[in-house]
Amino acid sequence: MRVTGLIKKFFLFLVAMIGLVMSGAAPAVVSANEINFAVIPNLPDNQVDKNHSYFDLKLDPGQSQTVSVTLKNDTDKDVVVAMTMTRATTNTAGVVQYSSTSDKDLKSKLDKSYTNDIVKAVNVPNSQTIPAHSSIQVPITIKMPNQNFKGVMAGGITFKQTNLKQKKSSGQTNIVNQYAYTVGVTLRNNTDKVSPNLKLSGVTAEQLNYRTAIVASVNNTTPSYINNVAIDGYITKRNSSKKLYKLNVNADKTNSGKQIAPNSVYDVPFFLGGDELKPGKYTLDLTMASHGDKWHFKQNFTIVSKQAEKLNKTDVDIVKISWWLIAGIVGLIILLLILAYWLWQKKRNSNNETN
Repeated sequence: MRVTGLIKKFFLFLVAMIGLVMSGAAPAVVSANEINFAVIPNLPDNQVDKNHSYFDLKLDPGQSQTVSVTLKNDTDKDVVVAMTMTRATTNTAGVVQYSSTSDKDLKSKLDKSYTNDIVKAVNVPNSQTIPAHSSIQVPITIKMPNQNFKGVMAGGITFKQTNLKQKKSSGQTNIVNQYAYTVGVTLRNNTDKVSPNLKLSGVTAEQLNYRTAIVASVNNTTPSYINNVAIDGYITKRNSSKKLYKLNVNADKTNSGKQIAPNSVYDVPFFLGGDELKPGKYTLDLTMASHGDKWHFKQNFTIVSKQAEKLNKTDVDIVKISWWLIAGIVGLIILLLILAYWLWQKKRNSNNETN
């Protein structure tokens, strides 16, 4: 019985060691924090739609205006809030986000038709302190471009607490989740409807969160949101009808389609899903539609060997076999079998001597 117990303990130890090697690291402890303040936009008389909870303002060319938001703190401690004016852009998920502040984004995330920069038109304080159990009024100044324009300038004001304290615990990593409010801002000279337009500006292969995708860059060349966008697209080898990678987004009355910000670039990804990217000549076929408007794009593109090799090396979806790890595991199993056989033989010989 003692020998059998030793075999069992050794086996459990071996399994534990293999599991430790496979896991690589211990999990981090994540602590979430509640939002400690509220943001209330004070909508002025020139608000286009009073039902909207964001600023949608109609102003004349060159007009200046000061609006405000109320920041409210119901906690027992002061809250320090950083404020940033951002541009509206479109991320690869087809969702409008409000985080663009860098001038570099003017080339990478926005179409060349983006001429009226909302970051320069709207000025917000860098930081404000809200005393405990109090509220304050924060002024926001607007200066419209001197030239009349159609459509909208779109962006958002982000509010983020900066005096959150991180709790430390021995031997563990703690992550403080910082949540932010965003209040949208759209500015216009008139409410005339602008006909939407999309243009395909290029197709390439790149990585998004370490996952390889063929990306079709679609530009919204108009100063208007394009809502509830349906997508039907696929990638084929050149002169082939076999669809290698497909993307289908249905849009219905529940607004399940994508949204594209004014004058922004929407990088539409076709993920390879673990396939290695192979060099060669390909064709993109992409159809997009929104509220009766439809756009169809077809473009040839080429993937070179150097580009494919580079992306394949870092694609986390590609299953990479570690032969050293497999050899190590096989070696441990063989050692276990040898040890088990030796202990069994020892027990058998001991029983024979006793008899």
